[in-house]
Amino acid sequence: RLGRFIWHDGSPAADDHIERYLPKTVAVIGQSALDQARLDRAPHLQAVFNVESNFLPNIDYAECHRRGIPVLSTAPVYARPLAEMVLGMAISLARRMHEADAALRAGREFKGDNHDSFLLHGKPLALVGFGNLGRALLPLLRPFSREILVHDPWIHPSVLRDLDLIPSSLDECFARARVVFLLAAIT
Repeated sequence: RLGRFIWHDGSPAADDHIERYLPKTVAVIGQSALDQARLDRAPHLQAVFNVESNFLPNIDYAECHRRGIPVLSTAPVYARPLAEMVLGMAISLARRMHEADAALRAGREFKGDNHDSFLLHGKPLALVGFGNLGRALLPLLRPFSREILVHDPWIHPSVLRDLDLIPSSLDECFARARVVFLLAAIT
C-alpha cells in the first residue's frame, strides 16, 4: 500500500540499477552512492537510511541537508547491545577469562596465574569517542570507576565535565587509564 519496494542484496547494486529507479525513489535504504548529480535525479527522495551505522563518503551530506533529506543511521539501536559486549570483553581481558575458557574447551588445564589479571573496579578508565556507543557504555562503567577520561574532539569539554567525566587528550587517556575503550569511528 505504501508503494513499490525494490530489493537488491549482495554486492553493491550496479549504477544502471540505481539510476533506473531514482526518478520515483522516496527512500534509499543501504549504502548507495548519492552525489549531487544523483540527488538531482531523485526529486521525490525524502530519506536515506544508512543501515550499516557508518557514514561513508559516498553521499553528499551537505546537499542532503540543504534539501531537507535526513540521512539516518541505525547506530543508536545497536549502541546498548554493543556496549554490553564491549564491557564483557574488557572484563574477560582483565581477568583472562577467554584464556581459561579456550584451555577448558581444548581439554587442557588453564595454567595461567593471576599475576597480570586485574579488576576494573577503582581503576581509571578512558573512552576515545563519546558518540552513541560511548554514551551507552558510560552507565555500565560507572559502578567500576568514577575516574573516567574521555577524548572526543567533537564534544566541548564543559559537556563532558557536566557528565562528571574528565576531558582528556588522547595521550592522557593512554597514559592514565588502565583500560582504554576505542569507540571512535574512522572519519
